[in-house]
Amino acid sequence: MLFVILERFSQVASGSEPPPRQGGAQRAPRGLGCSQVVSTMHWGRLGIALFLVILLGCSEGDAAGDGDRGDSAGRDSPSGDGDGDGDEPGDGDGDGDGFGNTGAESPNLPAFDGGFRDAASGAPDEEGDCGGIEVEPEIMMEVIPGNLLFVFDKSGSMCDPWAGGMGDKWENAHMAISAALTPLQDNVRAAAIFFPDTPSGGGNCTVPAFDVAPQIQFMDGPDFLAAWSGYWSTANCGNDAVDGATPLLNALNVADAALLQAPMDGVTNIVVITDGAPNCSGGDSNSDEPLGNLTPVITNWANAGYLTHVVGLPGVLTETTLLDGLAAAGGTTQHIPASDAMTLQDELAKIIGESVSTNFDSCSIGLPNRPPNLDDVNLTVVENGQQQAVARDLGTGGGWTITPDGTTIILQGLFCDLAQEGEYDQIAVVFGCVDLPPLPPPRPE
Repeated sequence: MLFVILERFSQVASGSEPPPRQGGAQRAPRGLGCSQVVSTMHWGRLGIALFLVILLGCSEGDAAGDGDRGDSAGRDSPSGDGDGDGDEPGDGDGDGDGFGNTGAESPNLPAFDGGFRDAASGAPDEEGDCGGIEVEPEIMMEVIPGNLLFVFDKSGSMCDPWAGGMGDKWENAHMAISAALTPLQDNVRAAAIFFPDTPSGGGNCTVPAFDVAPQIQFMDGPDFLAAWSGYWSTANCGNDAVDGATPLLNALNVADAALLQAPMDGVTNIVVITDGAPNCSGGDSNSDEPLGNLTPVITNWANAGYLTHVVGLPGVLTETTLLDGLAAAGGTTQHIPASDAMTLQDELAKIIGESVSTNFDSCSIGLPNRPPNLDDVNLTVVENGQQQAVARDLGTGGGWTITPDGTTIILQGLFCDLAQEGEYDQIAVVFGCVDLPPLPPPRPE
């Protein structure tokens, strides 16, 4: 530009300047830089004055091809305009938000990259990187193991055959628990209390303490399954190991002591499995236990955040009111009738799944800053080691949306459910474009 100025002053001084065009200064073609405007001006007195105005009011774009940063209003508020055009081939930010391709910065947001060059460094983007910027919060999923305490009836009636000729209730219940627990064994801790004590001669109302065999203390899922199967290898309906009355109150008291002994991090569920009316009231095997005697301990668990699920096996049809009362006290509304072994397995699988939680306990993700353009906000997840882009609309699988004020992302439908269950290892928010394979719409199992 200095060369052009000196040249023009030389022409004025020597009287060799070209004649002016009609109308004074010539309008520069759209897209020319400041030096090109200067070089096409008429250098009379008016021209010199206009030159000074241009010199003070504009400057060339930077060498990288980007325009200048937005002015102070553009940087400090979304209402400011960016500065003028840059050199060829890139234009500066002129859309009034001060962000554009120029690398202009908000006090609270990272520079936005239009995809041509990296806004922070000025270097070309990495191959395959279209310029999106991952921002906080980045959610790394942590699975929190759940706790399960089985309170298991092994009274004499458990040796009765299950309806449909599928074998006795004792063996079917054993297999159902094993099958339901196995898929999630790495994410649970489990324990079991068997009642009554046996061999009992048919009328025993006692229940062994939690630290006495055959009770199984809290342990990791794989170890529990090994202990569970080991007990069943010796306890069966042919050797009097399954016999006696139904002292449920005594069993609940042992369970209460167990919960006090063991630290309970994560979600805790108690599962009562029985096939008959509780008796042994006052130590008499012929005396039914009133509901009012059974509910206080279960209510205390509910108040502590522990839910009690009551599963009724065939044989309790006349006791549904009492079992529903137990479930209601335990926070689960009503008992679960298990008419067959597969129903029992499915219901147990649901309870076990509810016991496993993650650190992502809400379907809302708060954003620390409002993005300039809500349409440029994207969501990614990592599933089985692969990062994938999440469409806002996943059809029947749900999806996600962003609130109009740009402060919160809300996960919806099955996508939200799976996120809370720990299906994804990571959830990240990206401002700008992403170049990733799409997440297939999740489908119900």
